[in-house]
Amino acid sequence: MNKNKGFTLIELMLVVLIMGILAGAMLGIVNIRGIQAKSRDARRVGDIKKMQTALELYFSDYRGYPESESWENINSGLSGTLIAGGYINNAPDDPKEAGAGPEGVSCFGDKSLHGYYYITTNCDGVGCLATKYILGTIVEVETSASDSLCSELNNCVGGSISCSCGGLSCYGAENPL
Repeated sequence: MNKNKGFTLIELMLVVLIMGILAGAMLGIVNIRGIQAKSRDARRVGDIKKMQTALELYFSDYRGYPESESWENINSGLSGTLIAGGYINNAPDDPKEAGAGPEGVSCFGDKSLHGYYYITTNCDGVGCLATKYILGTIVEVETSASDSLCSELNNCVGGSISCSCGGLSCYGAENPL
């Protein structure tokens, strides 16, 4: 009565095949790229809120916001003003700033790059302070912007500032008053 203990080659191959099928099914269920995009969008929302806080601190000292007559990337000048005043430690960079947005679509004054953008209402005179502002960024996942679509901001609706992104999802923030 000699019993062989162990598995046959066919049994081992079946187990490996079943494990491979289950692993493939899991990769199909878990959307790695979608999770990464949502993660980048969460960072964008946090960065916009950080810039909004810095602008409100600036407003509390000067009773106005730094002027910007057209959409500009916050790293072009606004961040320098806020850093020099001690309102923010460093300017946030978009997680995908070097990459272009979706082809053929532009936001924030014909810019199609990922980044953080800022504009204020016009004010009279040189060096004056604005009373309203809008911060905006392009998001990758539509649901990331559901709580604050740029086109639905009070400063955009019926105002002189265009916040349309041609069907693209955009997250925005504005002055609270």
